[in-house]
Amino acid sequence: MNHILRSCPRAIEVWKEKKIPINNGIIFNEWLKENITKVHNSSSSLNPSNVDFIFLIWGLWLRRNAWVFSKKNVSSSISIKKSHWAATEWFYSTNQPKVGKAPNSNLNSNPNSFHPYPTSNDLNPTLRWSPPPASALKINVDSSFILLSKKSGLVAICRDSLGRWQGGIWRNTYCSNALEAEIRGILMAVNWVINKDWRHCIIASDCKNAVEEVHNNSGAKSVLFDDIHICRVLLQRNAGIELKHEGRSANKAADALAKYAQGRFTGHNVLQELSSPPPVCINFLEEDIRNCNMEANDDDHG
Repeated sequence: MNHILRSCPRAIEVWKEKKIPINNGIIFNEWLKENITKVHNSSSSLNPSNVDFIFLIWGLWLRRNAWVFSKKNVSSSISIKKSHWAATEWFYSTNQPKVGKAPNSNLNSNPNSFHPYPTSNDLNPTLRWSPPPASALKINVDSSFILLSKKSGLVAICRDSLGRWQGGIWRNTYCSNALEAEIRGILMAVNWVINKDWRHCIIASDCKNAVEEVHNNSGAKSVLFDDIHICRVLLQRNAGIELKHEGRSANKAADALAKYAQGRFTGHNVLQELSSPPPVCINFLEEDIRNCNMEANDDDHG
């Protein structure tokens, strides 16, 4: 690990570029722990330095795998850019109470307040899955994306106000990046709702950037413009469909199913319908029902 992630010339060029001290005077585990648990103010990124560090570690590993298994030489600049993009998407789409706004907005909170381990605020019960109103349905949508292969699993699951399974779909496809996968997942869910003629639905995604792109009426990124534009048009034409962002803790069942779907690549853009929930997400569905029942009992007793 020390060679691959710290002392290898390929690793050294990344750490020098990002001005992260290599510090060979301490053992590897201590160096790793120091950079994960401490935030360095010298970082030029809008992300906390420990977040960037973790994703740079991941980028180094992916870069080496690309060479070992595919003889593909990824430059350090490309690896750094991809790692930074992934870190930014993760940090600003995670439901952290102190994160503030997306990086292209004014940050009202201090990103140095980020802590790499869960806090009591992160475990707040309000981040659980919440049921829709009695007359509505809720569709949780998610995607799973592999950087090297570009394979993506898109899923949407529908439940009623009691948390009961009403249906599910998944699709395997290829996307250029994780944001494109999330946008396509939302579009798939909107089309599904319209085809089912469900009149009052809440579509929930844990990707804040994707939801904001759809809600924002300004020009979208060129690669994603068509899908985003179609989402906007369909939502405007169907007033009973609401798109909202929720934290990842409220989207566990869809997340598990997205990873499951992506690992079972059944063909490009082949839509799979699920009349019953696969075993991989049943525990999360049951947990969501229990949480709903607990909240209902709390409300009944004041």
